[in-house]
Amino acid sequence: MLFIHEIAHFKKGTFKVFRWVWNTVCGFPLMVPAFLYQSVHFDHHKQNFYGTEKDGEYFPFALNNRRWIIIHVLFSFLVPIIFLVRFSVLTPLSMINKRIRTFLMTRMSALSIDFDYQRPESSWKNSESWKVQEFFGCLTAWVFITSLLIGIIPALFLILWYCVSALIFMVNSVRTLAAHRYQNPEGNVVSYSTQMLDSVNISGRGWMTPLWAPVGLRYHATHHLFPDLPYHALGKAHRRLIQDQGKNSLYAQTVCSGLLPALNQLWKHAGN
Repeated sequence: MLFIHEIAHFKKGTFKVFRWVWNTVCGFPLMVPAFLYQSVHFDHHKQNFYGTEKDGEYFPFALNNRRWIIIHVLFSFLVPIIFLVRFSVLTPLSMINKRIRTFLMTRMSALSIDFDYQRPESSWKNSESWKVQEFFGCLTAWVFITSLLIGIIPALFLILWYCVSALIFMVNSVRTLAAHRYQNPEGNVVSYSTQMLDSVNISGRGWMTPLWAPVGLRYHATHHLFPDLPYHALGKAHRRLIQDQGKNSLYAQTVCSGLLPALNQLWKHAGN
């Protein structure tokens, strides 16, 4: 599912077949079609948007009470239900009610971590392809629900779907907490170097790190330096930068030894 991050970085008009295969196999069944991340993630990389109210992927956890870190993780267990309702109930209703449509697109059409984030109208107003994705998301939801009601799919499958989806979102919520230091007050536009230092590279070894941070997401600071670099090249780029700049360089300050140390740093800052 986290390959949606790589898809968000595909150039417009490329990988058309791949996008639809991914949506069919993963996006629609898990209620996360690709349009939920398109444009939203691009704004996260804009220098004038990063860490501001226009950045839905940022919340200053380090500058707020620790309870927001806990809420962020616990909210993951509601996400599968919210998106199932979004596509099965609210999507068809939004086609006949303009207010529901506006609410749906501004408040329930983005994979974000900021509860106050509203998706700008410019990112969805004229995108017909997103309506097609919505239709198939809605169709998949109702095929799933109808199959449950008439007994084609056993009720246990609903529990299994929820558990798998919730676990995915929970792991991703923890990974997200380790992706940045979240020390930028909302509303402040920061320099490019500050954005890099506010991002984290995880140098953890072994087989666990690629599991909780697949498709190169462990190299988040490197990704912010080179957002168009394919995920499979980020590790090599990171090692070259460390070798070239040195372990005492500005870039090296982005490195954290593992997931737990990164989370521990955030927890400590949030408690100050």
